[in-house]
Amino acid sequence: MSNSVVVRESLRLEEQLAIWEDVYLNTRCSSPFLSPHWIEGWLRNISSPLLTALFYCGNHIKGIALIGTNTQRVLGLKINNAYLNQAGTETEDQAWIEYNDLLCPEKFRTEFFELLVSELRKRRFHRFKTSMKTNSYLQFSKSQYIAHTDVLITKGFTTSLDVFTQYPSKIMSKNSRTQIKRSQKLLKLEFGDIDILKCSTPTEILEGLKELAELHRLRWGSTENGSGFDNSIFMEHQKSILLTKPHFAELIKCVAGNKTIGFSINLILSETVFFYCSGINYFRNDNKVKAGYVMHHEIMNYYANRGFKTYDFLGGNSRYKSSLSNREVSFFTETFIFNNLTGKVLSTYKKIRHCLSKPSPDSPQQ
Repeated sequence: MSNSVVVRESLRLEEQLAIWEDVYLNTRCSSPFLSPHWIEGWLRNISSPLLTALFYCGNHIKGIALIGTNTQRVLGLKINNAYLNQAGTETEDQAWIEYNDLLCPEKFRTEFFELLVSELRKRRFHRFKTSMKTNSYLQFSKSQYIAHTDVLITKGFTTSLDVFTQYPSKIMSKNSRTQIKRSQKLLKLEFGDIDILKCSTPTEILEGLKELAELHRLRWGSTENGSGFDNSIFMEHQKSILLTKPHFAELIKCVAGNKTIGFSINLILSETVFFYCSGINYFRNDNKVKAGYVMHHEIMNYYANRGFKTYDFLGGNSRYKSSLSNREVSFFTETFIFNNLTGKVLSTYKKIRHCLSKPSPDSPQQ
């Protein structure tokens, strides 16, 4: 029998989770965001209905993807969007996903994608949006089903904890090491020894999460995207994985004496620690204490002493991430516009806008 993709519209949550876990156990997946722990925590806290795409080899399910949907108006046209492992709503997707992909064995990835695109096109979708993948789907931009592809590349950073602990000069510049040592000295003189504490009991987790949320709001609450902790769906997702999946999600507290330096939510998979979210106590205005640098430095040593091999900062081109890492990762966020009638109109519009935005060859150089 030939392979196929079947899109189900009303699969029960428990059935979705059972299939996901079964496929995951038969897939060499290194993404915490595709683990059953993360997916279950997310699904139990959203309300939008999701399509379930199942990749069949004969009668056996070998792959699965969750497809969120929404409709937008562009040029007066109704554009039907599909999203890979996202809901398609800002509030439900604020628990952002990285290392995203179709969940299936690598040898089926190409076929799964092609069959899924074909099926979505038949269902009158016009765009398929895939976010934060380390493996690009650009090879499919010449597919007979795709008229146009937009690509956004985001940098990410990881650190070898063995190198970090044994040969710190190979990770951090002299300036970074100096700033961290100065910050550590000032913190110890003012408050006491620096320590890392794991929030283990439900009470510690809930109290620590509340403190982290307050610190996060102070830093991000007034920005364009705001703090995820003002979003009840985001907050409940974090709470659920921390309380029910202690071997997968950990809440870590960094202190100097009795002074809180910050909190970090970390995801654990195999020998890798994924830094997901933090709240930093920026209690000084003189810039002499680099609280974030100190916290990550101490947490990295903490996990290295526990035997972990890699510290993954995930996506985002922040200076502290590049300063404390020795490997760069590229994440691809891609939008595929299908070659149906509406898709072709949208594709033509995008190409015209792109051409108009290019500077003229005769325009003066700045």
